[in-house]
Amino acid sequence: MKNKRIYNVLFLLALVLFSSCEDELQILPEDNVSPEVALSTPTTILGLVNGLYSQAQAADAFNGTPQTSAEFQADNSIFRGSFPTLRAIRDYDTQADNTSINAIWFQNSDVIEATNFVINNLPAVEIPGFSEDLKTQYIAEARFLRALTMFNMSKYFGQPYQVAQGASLSIPIILQDFRGDNVEDFQGPRNTLNEVYAQVDDDLQFAMANLPETHGANSETRGRATSGAAKALKARLELYRDNWPAAAQLADEVINSSVYELASNYDFYGDALTSEDIFAIINSAIDGQGAIGYSDLTNPTPGGRGDAPFSDNLIAAYGEEPGDLRFTELTQVGIDAEGFESVFTSKFPEPAGNSDNARIIRVTEMYLIRAEANLKASSTVGATPLEDINTLRSRAGLSALTTVTIDNILTERRKELAFEEGHRRMDLLRNSRDLRRPGMENIAQSAFGGPLTIFPIPTRELDLNPALEQNPGY
Repeated sequence: MKNKRIYNVLFLLALVLFSSCEDELQILPEDNVSPEVALSTPTTILGLVNGLYSQAQAADAFNGTPQTSAEFQADNSIFRGSFPTLRAIRDYDTQADNTSINAIWFQNSDVIEATNFVINNLPAVEIPGFSEDLKTQYIAEARFLRALTMFNMSKYFGQPYQVAQGASLSIPIILQDFRGDNVEDFQGPRNTLNEVYAQVDDDLQFAMANLPETHGANSETRGRATSGAAKALKARLELYRDNWPAAAQLADEVINSSVYELASNYDFYGDALTSEDIFAIINSAIDGQGAIGYSDLTNPTPGGRGDAPFSDNLIAAYGEEPGDLRFTELTQVGIDAEGFESVFTSKFPEPAGNSDNARIIRVTEMYLIRAEANLKASSTVGATPLEDINTLRSRAGLSALTTVTIDNILTERRKELAFEEGHRRMDLLRNSRDLRRPGMENIAQSAFGGPLTIFPIPTRELDLNPALEQNPGY
């Protein structure tokens, strides 16, 4: 681990130097790259902050592998293909040495360590022309990304809040940056989910207070951390820990921001980022998701791999109300990885270059959060739950409901957010529901609170950190 961690930090610093060379290509040997160089000028510091988003761009972090794996665990997708590690996730046969699980842990940990470097080292930097306000903004961007990453890891490797009111073990909280001689700082035990959520909350509070509403250009606003993105993520956090009044209030504030607006149709999918988007990972043909990401997994062959078609259950859910535009306009029929004709999402329409943006948070989710939180709190912050759900149903071409239940809201979340961020798995678990529906395989293993509904701590991490405790059942 030690040499690998050093390599990753040095590689990030090398990226900084590469990205900051405006006139000619200058790549220094890794041995010559130091934190002092990376933090030496406003240009290299900006390159370092931009490098954080590049770290998050890994398929095993925010660009599709863990998110689609969550769909495999739940009821939205079947698995087609030759990857035994992904099939094991789908079949509830995951082992602690599963290399896909190991990559998810490792890549997300790398994002956290990169953010820690900025958070811990940037405060002491004093450079003429580099303002304290800009320094604080960069630290806030790093803290937003750290919060997002820790929040996501807690979903994969620990039980949801509702199992033990947040008292169960989650991930270890690592706030140090790796220097090569402080391995012991990375060998602590796992923290409880409540402790992880408290750290995520602290980071988000700092980000909300110190990030701008926009960054100028539209793509920069949607692809970099903003105060609105931090507030939206905190709304999601509060929903996950059953703090419904706070979730409703935060979602309402985001909805009423002048920066975001519910799109009138579904044309926003693809490369363009619009007012629908609150935060996204920006990809392009020359700087894409990498293999086994959203575009690769969720598109039929030959353009994609064809590994993640719709389950029959998801198709039937859309079929309960024919004419749903989220099905008629956002699906495609093609050949899956095993040669069968299947239904796929068309939310990632550029599989050839893996260039589709990864939408992490969009304003539609805020309407869904506000509706659910208001329903559970018996409140009407900003709107009634019925009004919010009917707003989304109207856009989808469906008739208005006359009453709304939690089942209606979860159904709208499923149809609206399918194949984005792995929402469906957590929507079921945090509402104390099984991950699979009647008639599907592995019903018993998918039960709420079941040990196999979360990922194992990778064997490699257990070997390197004796203080880590494995999840039950592995």
